Amino acid sequence: MNIELDANGVPVDPKALEGREFEHFKGRRYRLVEFAIDSETLAPLVVYRQLYGEHRLWVRPAPMFFETVVREDYSGPRFRLVKNEE
Repeated sequence: MNIELDANGVPVDPKALEGREFEHFKGRRYRLVEFAIDSETLAPLVVYRQLYGEHRLWVRPAPMFFETVVREDYSGPRFRLVKNEE
């Protein structure tokens, strides 16, 4: 499933992604909790929770969360939206 991003690399419809599960390109799963704004820079942030171990809460700049990673052994999204199983 492709996520439509604006010119700044931020989802056009961020609310539609809240509560959805994502898989990091290294294989671990996370739940996107919500979007936040950095108080100093006003940059959009993604708040997400790991779905393993201590279930820690993390934040990352939204453009970085949704960017394409290019490595020697991988080229694709940093976080891939996991299709909801019904």
